[in-house]
Amino acid sequence: MYHGDCPHAPGAMRQQSRGIVAEMESITPGARHGLLHSLDEIRRLHREANQDLSSEIKNCIECGEITSREVCQACTMKQWLAETA
Repeated sequence: MYHGDCPHAPGAMRQQSRGIVAEMESITPGARHGLLHSLDEIRRLHREANQDLSSEIKNCIECGEITSREVCQACTMKQWLAETA
């Protein structure tokens, strides 16, 4: 089993996003909480504005995280890795 860092991680957008949020949090404590609260509010407003449409946002049946699929990509990859190990 491989336990090292992903060789593609340093250039990934997710790493850059985490860095930006961490920097915001160091400058303004509570910024991370504010971002999450804003996201929750955006989701609520989206649901209210689109009550007649089926929601595109779902929760993964494996981990409960937000996804557009029944099973999120992270859980799909975990399953794939478990099967190939």
